[in-house]
Amino acid sequence: MFDIGDTLYPTTRMQNRSFSEVVGEPVNFDPYNYRIYDPDDVAEFLADRGIPANPYDIVETYRQHQESFLEEEGVFDLLRQCNREFGTIGFVSDNCVEGKQMMRLMLDRRGIEFDGLVVSEEVGVEKPRTEIFRAFVLERTEPAQKLAYVGNNAPRDSGAEDVGMRFVWATMYDTFGSVWPGWRISKLDLNSLRRALRL
Repeated sequence: MFDIGDTLYPTTRMQNRSFSEVVGEPVNFDPYNYRIYDPDDVAEFLADRGIPANPYDIVETYRQHQESFLEEEGVFDLLRQCNREFGTIGFVSDNCVEGKQMMRLMLDRRGIEFDGLVVSEEVGVEKPRTEIFRAFVLERTEPAQKLAYVGNNAPRDSGAEDVGMRFVWATMYDTFGSVWPGWRISKLDLNSLRRALRL
């Protein structure tokens, strides 16, 4: 199973790019206090900084960048390959319901099967709290010991180990300066995942 942002695609870079394209000047979005998928959050961020822009335009620009990246970089194809080789994929993300719906639509449009898409807003806690990982395990038929979680933020995402899952640290994008003594991958591809899961 996968984290989404900064694991499957470079969220931070895309958020700032989307804001800058719509606003017409560089903007550093604050993803810790606002959600890019939620137009109300984006509107609040803009108002707090006195930036005149349409929040819906920013959300849609971000969605387009995200979907294009996942398609062009072969991430959707990788998810299909993971389904064939390892079993049905799933997702756990510190995210809002709007982000979940957006991801679900992209996967459904491409016929990519998944079993479990849990976001923190629904559970009421964020990673590394065990509740969010337990909520995912409850949606699956396999025990936690048969699952592996791939994420980019080692201190938070390694919380998967507290419920019995294996954790694989993906270092391709922003990793928040974290360190991890366990297995890591520097490229999200099938061979890297095979090696990590074998070990």
